[in-house]
Amino acid sequence: MNKETFNFDLKDTMSPEEVIIEDAKKIAECTRDMVSCNVNSYEGETTSYVRKNNILAMAEAMQQTEKTINIQDSLGEQSGVDKKYEVFLSVKGLEYYKYRIMFLRYGAISYPVEVVLNEDIAEAYNGKKQYVYNVGSMEELKIMFETIINTDFCTELIQSLIYESMRQTRKDKIEIN
Repeated sequence: MNKETFNFDLKDTMSPEEVIIEDAKKIAECTRDMVSCNVNSYEGETTSYVRKNNILAMAEAMQQTEKTINIQDSLGEQSGVDKKYEVFLSVKGLEYYKYRIMFLRYGAISYPVEVVLNEDIAEAYNGKKQYVYNVGSMEELKIMFETIINTDFCTELIQSLIYESMRQTRKDKIEIN
């Protein structure tokens, strides 16, 4: 090993959520602030999982006399950090509405970031049902997000949200009068 082995020019200057926040500003600009893209911390699961019945889990636990522990779970990254964010569209005039586009998830190290797409958006993005991606860099994430928001699916979705915002504004004006 020598000094020339390593590179000290930081390429990925922004965290994954910062990349999306910055790029998402275009949505508000293009829609006259009727539709905005938001990034919030998220506490729930980001991928499909099995929910066990508590009684069933207790019964299984009582029946098990041994459990094999995989030592690999104790090796590798050990930070305990699990950063999760939801990325969603919101509409002016619909206070409680949100359309989730994706989840972002990473540990103590920002990249690669796990991106979990809404299934309809995933199909528009790549023509497949594949919706979980490991994105290796800030630039890859930026390209992915820009590609997603420019798909026909997202364009049509955002247009329908603009129309709904306009209807809500019209409705609010009628109710005031």
